[in-house]
Amino acid sequence: MQETVTALSPDIQVSSSISYNNESYNVALYTNNAANTDFAATGIISFKDSNVKSGLTTGEQFKPKGSQDTAKYLADTNYYWDGSKSANSSGAAADVAAWFKTLEFTGITRNEDGTLNLNGFLETTDAVAEGIGARPTGTPSTKVVLDGNTQTPETPSTSGTPSGVAAGSSVLSTADNIVTEKVGKDGYVSNDVFTKLINDKKTLVVDVTDENGNVAATFTIDGSTFNSLPDSLFRFNVKFNDYAPASEKAKEILKVEDKDMLVCTFESVGYLNGKVAITVKAEGFAAGTQLKLYYYNEELNTVMDKGQTVTVGEDGKVTFTVDHFSTYVLVKADEAIITAPSTGFDSSASVLMGIIFLAGSVAGACLLRKRRYITK
Repeated sequence: MQETVTALSPDIQVSSSISYNNESYNVALYTNNAANTDFAATGIISFKDSNVKSGLTTGEQFKPKGSQDTAKYLADTNYYWDGSKSANSSGAAADVAAWFKTLEFTGITRNEDGTLNLNGFLETTDAVAEGIGARPTGTPSTKVVLDGNTQTPETPSTSGTPSGVAAGSSVLSTADNIVTEKVGKDGYVSNDVFTKLINDKKTLVVDVTDENGNVAATFTIDGSTFNSLPDSLFRFNVKFNDYAPASEKAKEILKVEDKDMLVCTFESVGYLNGKVAITVKAEGFAAGTQLKLYYYNEELNTVMDKGQTVTVGEDGKVTFTVDHFSTYVLVKADEAIITAPSTGFDSSASVLMGIIFLAGSVAGACLLRKRRYITK
């Protein structure tokens, strides 16, 4: 479903809104029969990208009339789509890559207190000034009624030290820009280490070993690619070919056999708010073999094309990049005879959803789509 910030009233007010990838106007302010308009807008982020099926070059529609002061909706706090970029009235462009945690829709869930969790989709980062764009908010549930019994939700535990072995502690003390460590599958990266990686733009390379001491996967964490800390504790546990729903769906949609794919499932689930390169051994694939990366969307029970094709190296390993932990399927590129839907937006897909952030008297529309999983 497509949503647009549209004003038919002569005095509509819009504030703190996001509009994304509509196939016509993202924002339209007009009226049919009033002699004068008094449109006002502030805090709008409107943009499109190559995932929109049509209307990429269609800008906004503004039809002021009579005594309208256009400065009331063309303020520098608004970033409108002009057909090629999103910019404010002074010409400053929106840095979409840095402004949003992710543009991948993976489903909407609820937090323990009952508020909505967009799982990173169109959620703004700290790079966006206060008052610009929408922030999902809500009133936490104070009581829950189940089977006639009123229960007060418990406050989540905030215990100090996670289970497992912390990796990357040397990042805190060394001046080296690249730090390499080795850890078992129970390893994790603490928030203190991640903060240091981000602030100092350092890189942490971690070899994750299996029960026999062999390297099962290598994680390369480049702090310069992160906007903020990951949504959940960063753990290294990864399994291979150990998640039947993903492999069965890949066989159904892509028409491949077990021998033509490698399923990777991460123990951690959530958005990283940055990018991590994962290197794994491509068992059964010869050097030079090209593999396409797909993501298994658990909510929609389908595999989705991540737009990455990687090549098995002479060492029998392959490296791919992820921005959230979930389940991924590497498939022999020349064997996948049916194209899976991409992880971008597809306005014709029934799974598209609209989120409307209300602010003032009008809604800013966000148009959605997709998410989720890899392990050893």
